[in-house]
Amino acid sequence: MVGRAEVRELTGVRSRAFVVVLIAACLSPITADEVQFSESELRRIERLSPLGAPPPDPTNRVADDPRAVRLGEKLFFDPRLSGGGTISCATCHDPARDFIDGLAVAKTISSARRNTPSLWNVAWGRSFFWDGRASTLWGQAIGPIENPVEMGGDRLVVLRRLAGDGALRAEFEALFGEWPDLARFPERAVTTRAGGNVGPTDEWRALPESERSAANALVAQLGKVLAAYQRTIRSGETPFDRFVLSLRSGTDDERYPAAARRGLKLFVGSAGCHLCHHGPTLSDQAFHATGVAPCSRSAAEPGPEDPGRYGAFPEVRNDPFRADGPWSDAPDGEAARRARGTQVRGGDFGAFRTPGLRNVARTPPYMHAGQFSTLEEVLCFYSSRTGEIPPDPSHPEPLNAPLYLTDGEVADLVAFLGTLSDEPVSPPAPR
Repeated sequence: MVGRAEVRELTGVRSRAFVVVLIAACLSPITADEVQFSESELRRIERLSPLGAPPPDPTNRVADDPRAVRLGEKLFFDPRLSGGGTISCATCHDPARDFIDGLAVAKTISSARRNTPSLWNVAWGRSFFWDGRASTLWGQAIGPIENPVEMGGDRLVVLRRLAGDGALRAEFEALFGEWPDLARFPERAVTTRAGGNVGPTDEWRALPESERSAANALVAQLGKVLAAYQRTIRSGETPFDRFVLSLRSGTDDERYPAAARRGLKLFVGSAGCHLCHHGPTLSDQAFHATGVAPCSRSAAEPGPEDPGRYGAFPEVRNDPFRADGPWSDAPDGEAARRARGTQVRGGDFGAFRTPGLRNVARTPPYMHAGQFSTLEEVLCFYSSRTGEIPPDPSHPEPLNAPLYLTDGEVADLVAFLGTLSDEPVSPPAPR
């Protein structure tokens, strides 16, 4: 996430000039459909645009290497990463659907319990998955491969498939160095035990630690090239960006709808949406217990309450591909310090990561289990809090107060959110 200090650094001395220009524009004669913003609202608007360049990822030395991007793109569409050889990353993160699957909850081998998040602008992420259990983008890319619900693969099986493709192996070795002989490793590294839990095979556990490390180093390489490609999944300029640019230049983009202007004023003003959705991606990258009921639209009956961030804490600390782990290229950097400092809090129960809002109008359904099919439904929930999980009195969440929006205000906010979408482009063809 690009925070407040980082935004000030990006905008530099332009910040004060921008506010002056916006105030001057708002003090000019207005029509009934135009909106005036307060100085504080103008400063909040400034922090939302432009998207700019993503932050670097020191934990992945090939994060922005064009060779890694090309290799990662090939593998993103490659079903050989799955156990049955039929599922690829693009199965759920379909470029033709804005890198989602359009389902309330993901379904490949079997139904998951959470919605498939879009990959737009993941390069700005500080943690990944709805519960933040991965502290690196490349660690996130590895997770689904061995998940029995998602791709059902096995690291050793996948590595042998890739090694058997001479061209792919050569691309890996050009980036990372020569691969070891995989014949010395057992057939599989993981097995599915009673209850559907995945655990290491006896043969994998019997390997010396040095051998397991050698294999996991190759797995980390796989994750890093996948992450390099995912870092290129960036949204383009939006009508909102053009509106802010016009104000920054001392003009006013008359094409920007009056309803969107009213919605923007609510967003950065009385509705308080900016408290969680700020920065160029419109996400604070933090975790909030919003009180949304756990059931999804795909379930006949409400399921058990999802602990969210609270339940992910053991995985955060035990993830071998974490930012401060042995295969991080910056084990003492900022991301590593953040990962080491992760602590579980009582208020984390039922908390989920704030999603970014660029292209949000094209990525329904919404929330961590696809509970809402439209943006109107999302806003109506925040307006009335109807059906919310009763708040925990020992961990109050002040942001969960009802907004009491009128129908017109809901429509204006939806109009604003619609201007956060770029022009759709043809998705890349699978290689």
